[in-house]
Amino acid sequence: MQLHWQNQFEFAGYYAAVEQGYYREEGLEVTIREGGPGIVPLTQIMQGKAEFCVGGSEILLARLRGQPVVALAAIFQHSAATLLVRSDSGIYTPQDLAGRILEMGDMESDAEIYALLMNEGLTKDKIIHVPSTFTMNGIIDKKVDALSSYLSNQPFFLKKASVPYRLLRPLWYGIDFYGDTLFTTETLAEQNPALVEAFIRASLKGWGYALNHPDELIRTIFTKYPPSLIPRTQEHLWFEYQEMKKLIMPTVIEIGHMNPGRFRHMADTFVQLGLAKPGYNLNHFIYQPKHSFIDWHSYEAQFVLYVAPATLLLLFMWWMFRRRLFAEHELRMLAESDLEAWRFKTRQVLSSTQAGYWEWDLRQNEFFLDERTATLLGLPPISIQLTPEDMPKLSDSAITTFYASLKSAVQDKAETINLEFRTSSSGLRWVSCKGAVVKVGTLPPKLVAGILTDITAIKQLAREVEEIGRTSLLNGIPNRHLFFQRAETSFIQAKKNSLTVTIAIIHIDQFKDMLAAHGTIAAEQLLKDFYAALSASVRPQDTVALMGNNEFFILFPGADRTICRSLLESFRMHVSTTEFTTPHFHMPITFSAGIADTTELAKDNIRPRALIALADKRLDAAQTAGKDRLIAD
Repeated sequence: MQLHWQNQFEFAGYYAAVEQGYYREEGLEVTIREGGPGIVPLTQIMQGKAEFCVGGSEILLARLRGQPVVALAAIFQHSAATLLVRSDSGIYTPQDLAGRILEMGDMESDAEIYALLMNEGLTKDKIIHVPSTFTMNGIIDKKVDALSSYLSNQPFFLKKASVPYRLLRPLWYGIDFYGDTLFTTETLAEQNPALVEAFIRASLKGWGYALNHPDELIRTIFTKYPPSLIPRTQEHLWFEYQEMKKLIMPTVIEIGHMNPGRFRHMADTFVQLGLAKPGYNLNHFIYQPKHSFIDWHSYEAQFVLYVAPATLLLLFMWWMFRRRLFAEHELRMLAESDLEAWRFKTRQVLSSTQAGYWEWDLRQNEFFLDERTATLLGLPPISIQLTPEDMPKLSDSAITTFYASLKSAVQDKAETINLEFRTSSSGLRWVSCKGAVVKVGTLPPKLVAGILTDITAIKQLAREVEEIGRTSLLNGIPNRHLFFQRAETSFIQAKKNSLTVTIAIIHIDQFKDMLAAHGTIAAEQLLKDFYAALSASVRPQDTVALMGNNEFFILFPGADRTICRSLLESFRMHVSTTEFTTPHFHMPITFSAGIADTTELAKDNIRPRALIALADKRLDAAQTAGKDRLIAD
């Protein structure tokens, strides 16, 4: 087995399978070969130098380019690949890398970092690329601006060196790939499935053991599998374990689980970015155990599955048709009289309102529009009758929208019609259309009818109310309504996609004193300036909101508290060295913050208010401890 990097906790499951005898129980003798600079697992396996390898998203890219590799188990449900920048670099988004020096590997080792850059419009000519040196010297000494790295590895060195840093994860920008994946060749998978399945079983069993006994595996790696390139302390191995567990998610997803749809999404991303050709075929890329007892592609099986049931269904439908045919004529006669009575009552009711009436006679294929409806649709204010052939001849696009929506509803066999659209007749206006398909019993529908109303004033009022609701009345800063709206959405997405959400609460330490000394106008200006600086210091997808007189909430979707603490620590250092100046005052300020993420909550209590309560508790602790500090644990 060929690893793609030096010995470390990243491969603990395979060491455990050896040490616990899981491979031996399957009748396998396994040699684990350490990786390093210049060792490419894809090359090793295609040259027959290894039967099994560990790789990242580059194995899918290789398959899309014709290499016969097969994915056996996705150990990391989310990739550990990330870009690492110093907090003082001025780099907050991938776009900030334009013209900067980026240390990273080639496509075979850094596929998703390339995907991230290209997805954000950063082609090779827009950055200065230097090859990986496999050290932290470049970023520590400021010789490079960004470093391609692993969440579970390089950040540890910067923490030990007391160098504040920031992460730019592909995940935050829509590049959500699998991480470490066990793979082999298509030839071995087809010719020796028993060997392949035995290796998978033992490896996954080893991973289960490793994640449940991290202390034991750390000691084993430290003593029996020391890395040959960069030494690892037990503290570093423990850091690796903690970060990797978040990516493997063993308590949420079965270890090794692979979703074909996820691989197709990854493949589509590569195609969209021009890294692979469209029209790809992923058949046989995801390994399927050879344990099916029925050949569902045989002619006999096809008959059982399709032909026999279809024949029985046709016979049943013919019998039902004959049974209903005798009652249909009498039902038609009753329906005609009921329909005319319904039309009369509807028009009487609408005559005293501002709503317009319309109907589409499906038997005659004709439209009737009363005066009000005609006016709203930009036609002369008279009752008119039209056919579908007349619609394209009319210039107003509202007629086209109206007819297309009704036609679609009938084709989709909808029972009700609800739509809103804009017209340009007599100035821009919004119109609401509500209707129903009128039918009796099981007979085909005869009529589609409904009302049209002008809702321009309602739309305008709704926009004004929404804008007021989203921002503070005093200073235009987003408020609790917008925050909780986005928080609910983020928590739903986080649960669905197994992501982490972080919430931070910030208080300006000197706010009360400043308010007492300088008044409300100065206080409001300080809040505006502080909000502007804080918003510029977090990621574009984060939400900063003012919840009270001096209480900023920040929502970090898809980020854990370690990442958020790094962002806010960088901002804290900036604030502590900056004087906030207005016409009324100038003074240095500091702030305190409490930070919490969803990994700290019980599974049945992952909700915004529970996380806010934890962050608020830490804010109190920060203020009690002397202010000007962040607490995230």
